[in-house]
Amino acid sequence: MTEFTLTRTTTAPIETVFDALTDHRAIADYVWAVRRSTLDREGTPAPNGVGAVRRIEAVGPAVVEEIIEYQRPTGYAYKLVRRAGPGSCRHDRAA
Repeated sequence: MTEFTLTRTTTAPIETVFDALTDHRAIADYVWAVRRSTLDREGTPAPNGVGAVRRIEAVGPAVVEEIIEYQRPTGYAYKLVRRAGPGSCRHDRAA
């Protein structure tokens, strides 16, 4: 299993940061390696919450992820639905 931590500090309100990170259709706008990002299915709350399925196209086959937790504005988690192997990821506000 691969694990990494990425930390950034900002003065932006937490709601603004959370909304940007969970705007699944806009991932390609701020991640240089992503060619395209789309939302295959909306979640609850719409459109980016639990049950949303996002598709990320970078190099190779698309990565498809399903949002399994959504707690605005402090964290969300997703599971990998399709890629080279199974996995999951969690994003939480740093303490």
